[in-house]
Amino acid sequence: MKKVYFVLGAVVALIVVVVVIKFRKPQDSRQAWIAVLSKCASTQLIGKDVLYFGASNEIGPGSIWRRNSDGSIRLRYELSDLEPDIVKRGALVHPNNSVTCSGNSAASWEVQLGLPFEGSVTPVSGDLSADLKRADTVSVMVSGWALDELKEGPYESMIRANDALQDEFTATDRVIVENAVRIAGFSADFKFSKSVADELKSKYSGKLITVKEGAHLQSQWSSDTTLTMKAPDTFYILAAFGRLRGQPGSQSFFSAKAAPRLLDERGMALADRQIRAAAVQKIEAATAGKPPEEVAVAPSTPDGVVVKRSFPAIVVTDGAVSIKGAVRDEAARNEFLKTIQKTPGVRSVSNELVLAPNTSGPTL
Repeated sequence: MKKVYFVLGAVVALIVVVVVIKFRKPQDSRQAWIAVLSKCASTQLIGKDVLYFGASNEIGPGSIWRRNSDGSIRLRYELSDLEPDIVKRGALVHPNNSVTCSGNSAASWEVQLGLPFEGSVTPVSGDLSADLKRADTVSVMVSGWALDELKEGPYESMIRANDALQDEFTATDRVIVENAVRIAGFSADFKFSKSVADELKSKYSGKLITVKEGAHLQSQWSSDTTLTMKAPDTFYILAAFGRLRGQPGSQSFFSAKAAPRLLDERGMALADRQIRAAAVQKIEAATAGKPPEEVAVAPSTPDGVVVKRSFPAIVVTDGAVSIKGAVRDEAARNEFLKTIQKTPGVRSVSNELVLAPNTSGPTL
């Protein structure tokens, strides 16, 4: 894959001026976070095409997302959904060296942006969000950050070895997180008026807060009116997305000029996987004993090499199924359609199979 390589470089002593940044009408949380990280080192390492999704130690490089017709980008699978083995997952991601923040790197956070660890993919409870947004001022500090990258060769090999993942990428709207910013030593100080602090003190003294998708925050009153939220572990906060096409030079990060909404459809995607597995089981039962070349030709993803197997490419999105590939005759084409239509949970089927008597048929 062609991509931009980011080098964090040698460790350099940093002299940090103790200044609290005052944002001028920040456009979004992404811009605000980049301003926070700029207190540690140049954010040119991060690049321009990163999007903010909230704090998560589960979402990161290798996660699969979908670009929806409304302009949003929707989480489908975390890397752990694709590879349950933690050791094998580790072999797919390159953790770069961390840039250390020296001295006081506090930066102010405008509460109208939301909370500095909350996003549409990583929400917190409504009560917590409402309570913390009553703060008069918020400042954010981190002890360091790193840009972790997806190891594209091993990742592509994993995709090729799994027909379900291959078929996932026959849908042109699928994108992956190519790299993500990992935050270490996060803390946020929420300063309230005396009356609000007295109201909230018992509610948040020593409470452990869990953000959806894995991040944990420990709350503690550091002064009579200041509530400090600290993350004991690292988490990802910003990500750059790319396409998986399998051809040299064809991958690229898409532009994030206008940051779209990032939403979570992972529950739906996991249900889609079950629908697909059931559909494949039904098709294999219906075509038992037939040679693959007389049943279907499915395009392999991501490199586009034609693969003969006993079922076509099957992509499921919110219960809507599309079947792609080539079959020998109209009867086989109709048989696939009827078989998948009978699969539990299927809402609709788009039959994109073409007739290709020559089983070396077209690559779709």
